[in-house]
Amino acid sequence: MGHVELLIDSLLRFALTREKLDLTKWYNMAVFDVIGDLIWGESFYSLCDGRLHAWIPAISLTRLANYKYLEEKINKRLGHGTDRGDFWDRVLTNSSNDENNGDDSKVLSEGMTRGEMLNNASIMVLAGSETSATTLCVQEVRTSFKSTEDITLISVSVLPFLDAVFQETLRLYPPVPTHSQRVPPKGGASVCGKFILENQQISVGISIIGACHNPKNFYRATEFCPERWLKDAPLDFAMDNSNLARAEIRLIMAKILWHFNLKLETDGTGKDWFDQKIWGVWFKKPL
Repeated sequence: MGHVELLIDSLLRFALTREKLDLTKWYNMAVFDVIGDLIWGESFYSLCDGRLHAWIPAISLTRLANYKYLEEKINKRLGHGTDRGDFWDRVLTNSSNDENNGDDSKVLSEGMTRGEMLNNASIMVLAGSETSATTLCVQEVRTSFKSTEDITLISVSVLPFLDAVFQETLRLYPPVPTHSQRVPPKGGASVCGKFILENQQISVGISIIGACHNPKNFYRATEFCPERWLKDAPLDFAMDNSNLARAEIRLIMAKILWHFNLKLETDGTGKDWFDQKIWGVWFKKPL
């Protein structure tokens, strides 16, 4: 909650200047601070500083160089034990302190090696934050609450139209639009009439954005129709969503829509904002 309130306070101060604001930047700062706290037990302090941490824009530019920074963060976090209330509590609980004699390929009990921790840390930060940065809805929010204090993770979780807008936005603009990779399960599997052995070095991918925009999967596939996700409407496709992403987006967007009237800038990048390149995730433009 602290990060969300800090975001709103920062935007309220900026709104007094009546200047144009890049919401992409501020959403990224908020969600990365939240993810930093959940993963490391320590924020990136982007909202406090009013600027993106140097590591955030570097994700899309020099990902390999970031491993050194991640290694430092992991070493610092591992020194704090298992009572921080973040993601690493479970990792450390399931990993013993057995020595592996410098061989990072050896698994620590049933837990992770240092190398696996490093790789998963990068995935957790990217998946938890970069996949959470866009959504909208208004009337339901402003008629459901009497004050901003009433808007909490629990109270926004029961707003059906807000959730429907969230679902439809993820469908039209999937956070990870590229292929969803799968490997053969134990015993192998048949894919498109061909049998693949379980140990065969092959992966099968499904285009997420292709599946979400395919009229075989969705009626009026290219249109924004949040009502398709309401309980009274038949769902034409089941979409799995992260609880972390839901919590972030619901709370941030409810607070944003309670406090602000949003207007898209049409004489700049706003009018063609969806014209973006993809490299694993979207290369977002200023909004």
